[in-house]
Amino acid sequence: MQRLNWASACVGLVLLGVPALSQQPTNAPPQQTADSQVAAPSRPDIMDNTSPVLLNDPIWKYKEGDKFLAWGFLQTRIADYKNSNGDHSVTRAEVTRLRPTFSFTPDKFWEFHVQADATTRGRPLNSVNGRDDYVEYHNKDYYARVGQAKVPVGYEEWQESDDDRATMERARVLTELFPNERDTGVWIGTAEPIDPNDPQGKKRLIRPTYTLALLTGNGIDKYYDDEGKVIAGRVRIPVHQNVAFDISLFTGRSNEPKGFESVKQVFALGTQAARGRLGAQAEFMWGRAYGANLYGGYEQISYDTKIPGVFFVRHDIFDPNTSAEGKMWNREALGLYKDIGHFRVTGEYDFVDNAAVKGNSNLFAIQLQMKF
Repeated sequence: MQRLNWASACVGLVLLGVPALSQQPTNAPPQQTADSQVAAPSRPDIMDNTSPVLLNDPIWKYKEGDKFLAWGFLQTRIADYKNSNGDHSVTRAEVTRLRPTFSFTPDKFWEFHVQADATTRGRPLNSVNGRDDYVEYHNKDYYARVGQAKVPVGYEEWQESDDDRATMERARVLTELFPNERDTGVWIGTAEPIDPNDPQGKKRLIRPTYTLALLTGNGIDKYYDDEGKVIAGRVRIPVHQNVAFDISLFTGRSNEPKGFESVKQVFALGTQAARGRLGAQAEFMWGRAYGANLYGGYEQISYDTKIPGVFFVRHDIFDPNTSAEGKMWNREALGLYKDIGHFRVTGEYDFVDNAAVKGNSNLFAIQLQMKF
């Protein structure tokens, strides 16, 4: 009951338009030329389909107007884990994400985009795989993309990037449904038009945007087969420059992981908003995957205290099988992050209650991030 009240309060704040400092979206297709990508906007907003924002003073030096761009980020983390009995298990230092990104824009309509990933989590650092690998055509009205990219479901999965997100990891329901956040296929969608009355070209008109993708359903670095086929779609409905809602649907079959029912279906609802220093975001998902009906979601509130940094509180819930007892997973996260130039320092403590194991799996971690 306490968790239900906590969740209801968060959702109420969002619906009233008093929520968390949202993050600048970086996955959506660019709507500007390479010259205009250098200057970041004065404040983040939660509108869709805005350009990837490069730092005003990037460590990687290049001339404005270059057709080749390179940027990325590095995240390193020290984490203190507990085992399934709640006893101290291990303190681990790791490279969680190293994501160099390269873009070639021969003209204002075409982009060739490549992002790689290296990590020491569960594999040696010299093990590198591809993340985003696609070719895209875009203009002021729509875009089309072919290759490997993010799955268009929800805000945290499709729009919010790892280097902008307040918490260290995505919601559990998302990491279970889309382990690498990406798939291979074809994407088409509409773009948010730029307000012609805005001389700086940053303000967007308040209009819905639509994204549709035909995917293999097998995740990253996989081949197409006769069984894996997925249709995914998302509708983004902004009602203000800093208030928006989204509806997503993912339905089809997947060959990954092996040994499970191939049907994978997800329906998602979400909302995000910002007001001054205070903000919140929430998403909820219902569906079927791995042979069971599931439910999951999260609610998050953050407040920019300026000097110490941004304080955030988050509740994350996931039930992988709503027909069986003893499967529920809950997490309450408390954290603080501070941006200092190219760097971000984050401290987070997770109170984890996993009904499938004895004791708790609480986690404390400190993460250092550098954008380049």
